[in-house]
Amino acid sequence: MIPLSGRLTLRDARAICARLREAMAGSNRITIDIQDLKSLDVAVVQLLLAARKSAEQQHKSLSISPLPSEALQTILIESGLAGHGGDDGERRDAFGLASNFKERQDA
Repeated sequence: MIPLSGRLTLRDARAICARLREAMAGSNRITIDIQDLKSLDVAVVQLLLAARKSAEQQHKSLSISPLPSEALQTILIESGLAGHGGDDGERRDAFGLASNFKERQDA
């Protein structure tokens, strides 16, 4: 489990990247805990997306728990990464998590 907390920006990306690499080297299933995450910028989202893609290429699992916080939902919407369709017809974000983004996007 990799806990992310506080307000994360580009300045935090190097340390987060190192933690993700270490976790992927030691496990096939990585969970990022965003329970205490207050905010993050697009650079951190891009890092998480790259980590997810890297994990998939290595046949590993990278997940986020609990469901996206308001901070993550906001940045996913603003960056255009929210709202990808899922196989079940439910709207999904770029991490594959089902969420109700419709209300936030209409606001």
